[in-house]
Order: sequence, then structure tokens, then C-alpha cells
Amino acid sequence: MINPNFVTPQNFGALYDGAADDTTPVNKALQFAAVNQMSVYFPPGKGAVVSQAITVPSGVRLIMDAPLIYKGDNTQPCLLIGNAIESTTMMDYKLNVRNAQVSDWSNEGNIGIILTNFISCNIDIVGIDGFTIGLQAKGNSKGFSFNKLTLGQIMNNKIALDLSAVRSGWVNENLFENGRFGCWSQVNTNASRYGIRIISPDNSYFYNNNNVFIKPSFELGQSYLTGNAEAVPLLIYHGEQNKFQDMRNEDNNTTFVRVFNSSSNNVFNVGYGELNGSNIDDRSRYPVSVYSSRKSKLINTKGNMIFLSGPLNKIACYYNGNSLVNIPRVNVATSRTSTVLKSGAMTLANEYVELIQPAIGVFINTSKAKRFIVQKDTIAGYGGRVIVICYDANGNILGSTIQNEATVKGSSNAEPYFNTTAPGGGAIGGYITGNDSNKDFYFRVHSDVTMIRVLLSGGTQPLRIKSFCIYSIDCTAAVWSGYEEIIPGVNLGTQPPTAGQWDKGRMILNDNLSLLGNDGSKYVVEGWQCIQAPNQWIEKRSYTGL
Repeated sequence: MINPNFVTPQNFGALYDGAADDTTPVNKALQFAAVNQMSVYFPPGKGAVVSQAITVPSGVRLIMDAPLIYKGDNTQPCLLIGNAIESTTMMDYKLNVRNAQVSDWSNEGNIGIILTNFISCNIDIVGIDGFTIGLQAKGNSKGFSFNKLTLGQIMNNKIALDLSAVRSGWVNENLFENGRFGCWSQVNTNASRYGIRIISPDNSYFYNNNNVFIKPSFELGQSYLTGNAEAVPLLIYHGEQNKFQDMRNEDNNTTFVRVFNSSSNNVFNVGYGELNGSNIDDRSRYPVSVYSSRKSKLINTKGNMIFLSGPLNKIACYYNGNSLVNIPRVNVATSRTSTVLKSGAMTLANEYVELIQPAIGVFINTSKAKRFIVQKDTIAGYGGRVIVICYDANGNILGSTIQNEATVKGSSNAEPYFNTTAPGGGAIGGYITGNDSNKDFYFRVHSDVTMIRVLLSGGTQPLRIKSFCIYSIDCTAAVWSGYEEIIPGVNLGTQPPTAGQWDKGRMILNDNLSLLGNDGSKYVVEGWQCIQAPNQWIEKRSYTGL
């Protein structure tokens, strides 16, 4: 007996046992439903096996509580709904397909479901498994737009979801919710796989836009792959101003997003996992990708910049001729309790300053501000460590805890530890980052901390630093070097450099002033100035009248 609202493949002789070929009964059910304006229902069970592509006639609604099981040629699609002639408008579908055997992903004609020219439809994708392309949302000379797609388990596909615009069609203004995108560990381990692709294969439409993806989960299995195979969640060839929100990034390639052509202004947000500049491979003409993650939201917010070192390699100068180095606006430390030094043993390179045991840094008043971010411009592999030394209101150095609470706390990305010895072997102690890193470092100090000394030092490898800055998240805060600079920003020294090359105009103030000369013509040497590059210096005297 046929239900007046829908038919099932069983009504037309489908065995529905997950083994026998039900292609003919499925097609008969679809044709009957088209003539009689009915829906086709796949009730719960093992599903209907088909050996060729199934094309759904216009106006027929599918409700699939069991899958189509595809045993056809892996150069062909499994299920096609919609066409290039007319739009499918305001329809509801529940769809579920799987390949009887995962294809080898060699042919992009092997597609689980193709939806063409849908407008204002609701589509529930229960599952798609084992195709070269899982789900293809296609605009073919018309639009695929204003649809809501709820995505379930989309597994073991080379490209899980494909937004494809051909013959000047477009894929715009759609909402995609959820979606588990992944591959099992044994599936095509020598082949790359991708989560979502936005593309116009014939280059007829470059601006697929304002599609919103909420909470897709990408676990594509990079750790299972061999050779040069990659697991990249997002490929955007032709798309702009699309939004990907609250994604999961687990066991994928370091490259999370790859952008091409004129694609631009796409927004990416990860809810679980990392997403930063190193995960965005933007090869587009307009590299304006916007990215964030919950894990790094605070550190990316930054707040008020309270200190900027400037280019350290440009402002550093030898203090005593050729060994000790002075860097204006920062102090040097060799011990956590030592007197603040104006200079230390460092190496001056063309692009950076290198240091191991001595550290450079500044003092910060923390009576109000308690949360900070240290940002460094360092050479890859030589990011060094950050050291934070805390003081109370009387200037006493504080220990590891205050009232059983850590004096300094970091984030799950970089949790500092307390030690009285610095990683480079020096006696600089305090809270220290756990490993060498070029990344930004966030920390919060205890409410009883009224002053801190932030230092940057070498770690396992030397620190090779170009510049650094410090942000206060809460409010502005006073920052100082810890010694009298005479003229802020100008080098101090005891003689002009005898090593290195210096530009015309460089000034060094004498840090060891004394009266010189005979009675009636005594003078002090205030400093030295380079009058001709690379190393011609003159002495600048001031006569005292004594």
C-alpha cells in the first residue's frame, strides 16, 4: 500500500538489504513521485544499493533515514538533485549516501551528492562517505543561494565540501552548520585531502561570497599521511567575504587555509586548536585574510602599547670601544639582584643583536596594570626566553608565590616556570618561559606586585633579536630603563667605537665625565660624533672656564 504523501523504494520492489542492486526500484519510486507530486522516503534500514548515478526529478523531495549505497563507477556521481535549466526553490531534503568502497580519489567526477541551483532550501546532510568529492553545492549559470545546510558526518572524501560556480553561476549567501570532516587512519594515506573548497573551475565567477560556516570540525588525519600528502581544511580559489566560525583544528596540516587568485577578506576563527599567521597560506592578489582563535584571542587583542624598542641593531653601539654594548632605553642584567647595567657582552650583526647570558629589558610599574604581552621580532629558531622578575611596594624581589598563588601566570600556550637560574646559565632568575620561542608571550602578575622587570635572554639557543614591544591589556603603565640616560635614546659610552661601521651623525654621550686640561682651560669631553662613515669620530668638548 502506498502512503498518499510519499513512496518508498520498497513499494517498487527494492530488497533494501544493503547488498542487492536496488537501482531500478529507486528510479521507479522517483518517477512515480514526480508524476504524483509526492516525496520519496528511505525508511530506517540497511539502505538501497545503486549501481549508477541517481538523478532526482524536479520537485521531488527526498527523506533519507537510510543511505543510498553506491556500487557504481568511481568516475561518476551517486546522487544528483537540481539542474542547470531551472532553480530548485523552497524545498526540504534529508540526504544520506555512502560509497560501498572508498574510491581512490583519482577522479573528481566521483561525487557523493551534487546539488545544483538551489534557492532558499533546507538541506539536512546526514552523512556522505567515501567519494572523491563528498558534497558539491553548484551554481550552474544560476545561483546556489539563501540555503541552510545542516552537515553531519562527511568522512573519507578527498574534498569533503565543494562550492563550485560554473558558466557564470554563483554560490553566495548560504549558511552551513556543523559538519564532521575527517578521514579514517587507513584511508588513502598517500593522498592529500581537503575539507572545504570554494572554486570556479572554469574561471567564470571569482566572487563566491557571504557564505557562513558555523562550527565545522576538521580532523583530516595529517599524522596518518605519507610522503608529501597534506591535510588542509580550507582551499579558497574564488571567494571573498566568507566567514568560517568556531572551527575545530585537530590533526591537520600546519597550513589550515590556502587562498588563491583575487580571493580576499575572508574571515577564519578557530574554537579549538591554533590559528595564527603561520597557518594561513595566502597566495592571493589581495592577501587580506582575517583570522583568530579562542586560544589566542586575548594575546591578539593586545591593548595599549607601553614600550617599543625600535630597531636594536640600528640603535645599539659599543660602550667601551669594541666589546660591551649599550642599547638606549633598555637595561642589561646578568643577575636577578644585580645593579642595573648600562651595557653588556653582546654581538652586533647587520640585522639583529645576539645575546646569551646577559638579558636586556625594562622596568614597568604594575600598581594598576597587571596583564601584559611581550612581542618580539626575532630570527626564526633564535627566539630566546622572556624573564619576569616581580617586586613589592618596597622594592623587594618577590618569590614564586604570594599567598599560595603563583606570582606570575601565563596562558596554556606558554606557561612560565619559576627558577633562580636563567636557561643560558646566568644567575638571572624569576618566572621564565619554558622554551625558546618567537611567539608573543602573555602573562599576568599577582595583585600585590607593584613593579616588574621584563627581560629577554637567550635560552637553548642564543637570542637574535631585532626589536621588541610590550603591551598592557588593562591600561597604560610607566616604563623606564632603570638608569639615568642623560638624553633618552642617545647612546652612552666611555670612548668612541673601534669596531663596526657607523653612519655619519651618530652621537655617543660620555658616561665617564671628568675634568681635563690645565688651569684656566679645563674641559670635559661630553661625547663623540661620527662625522664621516664608516668610523671617523670627533671629540666634543665643553670648556668649564676653570
